[in-house]
Amino acid sequence: RLRMGLASEVGADHLGTEIAKRLTAIEDRRSRVHWRSYEAFARDLELQRSMIVGPLADKDPALALQFLWRFLAMAEGLFTLVDDGRGQIEEAFRAGVAAAGDIAARAHPEPVAMADQVVALLAADSEQILGDLVSSLIPALDESGLAALRARLQQVLDTKPRGRPGVRAAVQALADAQGDVEGYIGAVPEAEARLPMA
Repeated sequence: RLRMGLASEVGADHLGTEIAKRLTAIEDRRSRVHWRSYEAFARDLELQRSMIVGPLADKDPALALQFLWRFLAMAEGLFTLVDDGRGQIEEAFRAGVAAAGDIAARAHPEPVAMADQVVALLAADSEQILGDLVSSLIPALDESGLAALRARLQQVLDTKPRGRPGVRAAVQALADAQGDVEGYIGAVPEAEARLPMA
């Protein structure tokens, strides 16, 4: 924490280097997190998130957004290594999702590139941790951004209509944001559309 604090005083590149080191170490981990190490591991993960969405985003939003995508991509693998009964690991990722819209609004990413990144994250999200990502991003997107993201997600949905529920929910959220009622309804599989209301 102290090293990162000092790095943030020097500049975004230095802080980014420190964050990259820690993310690489977490990504490369293959052993399970022992219950005695759970708290320290959760604190480390939260520290990386807070540095990305805080000091780094303040200094260089575009760089922070790149690191946030990388951070969120770790969710899929980490839950195979840790028993998150206390929910601290999940909370760190959900907090990262919640910050995505604000950082994207400041970073102004290229719409198609961001759409590809979001699709990759949602398609891999078997734990359904990142389900609110598109909803978080919608306020930061202009019409071209909304259209690009919806088109890419729709491609996934057309290929695997029974695929990740998060992809379908994201298409519906975008259709809703665009005022497209038919598109919203069209994202519901035909078999499910026949089911009675609970």
